[in-house]
Amino acid sequence: MRTTSPATFLLATLFAAALLSGCDTAEGPKADNAANSPEMRAAIEAERIGNYNEAIRLYQATIDNYRGAALANLQLAILLHEYRKDYLGAIFHYRRYIETAGRGNRNDFSIISNRIEKVEQLLSARYVRAIAESEASGGVQLMKSYAELDQRVSTLKAGNDKLAASNETLRAEIKRLNAKNDSLRLWITRIQNSPTGGTTGGRMDSVTITDEDGNKKVLQTYEVQKGDSLSVIAEFVYGDRSQWPRIRDANLDKVKNGEIVRPGDVLVIP
Repeated sequence: MRTTSPATFLLATLFAAALLSGCDTAEGPKADNAANSPEMRAAIEAERIGNYNEAIRLYQATIDNYRGAALANLQLAILLHEYRKDYLGAIFHYRRYIETAGRGNRNDFSIISNRIEKVEQLLSARYVRAIAESEASGGVQLMKSYAELDQRVSTLKAGNDKLAASNETLRAEIKRLNAKNDSLRLWITRIQNSPTGGTTGGRMDSVTITDEDGNKKVLQTYEVQKGDSLSVIAEFVYGDRSQWPRIRDANLDKVKNGEIVRPGDVLVIP
């Protein structure tokens, strides 16, 4: 059997003393009679022995029978708060106590105000927990939908940023390929004519050779013209002047001095 806590009795005693010493509400004798009524005495005894449900019923009966029964409101509020966890009811009766106790007890109301604040916090926590646990709650569904939408927006934004970066890469690649295409087009035009500086036009040809194993291999050749150099020839055959060392390395028997070549020589084009 549960017994009333010392803190609860201390609080009740404090406010009972204040009530009995300074009550001046408009209810007058009605309120004073409540403190000594049979219902009130029975309620206090039921609470003392731990019969809280009966005490709650009797305190409520006292309030119903005696308007302005401040002490009954206080005792009922404490039981609803600490025993039944009926936070809405507790707040109501704490406030009814403040309204009915009279001006003589105003110095003690800060304690009740603090209790009301704590009960309101407990009530808010209960509602938040109930919303979080209720899958059918429209608020929960709305929060979930918002979170999903926010995640979707973030995903789309990341995808858009990635696509924009990819497009920038593609634009750079297209620009590079266009430049390469222009270079190849220029090279095709030049290969149909003599290399820059040539006077009679360079002539491309091919020869077939047989290696030591009897395998045949076709080699491209170029006949050097007056004014040619290896870089001029490389631009003519490759479209890139910087490729001239390839021609030099394939013709070391004919190229003895850097890029200088002799008109009439036939160079192998690797």
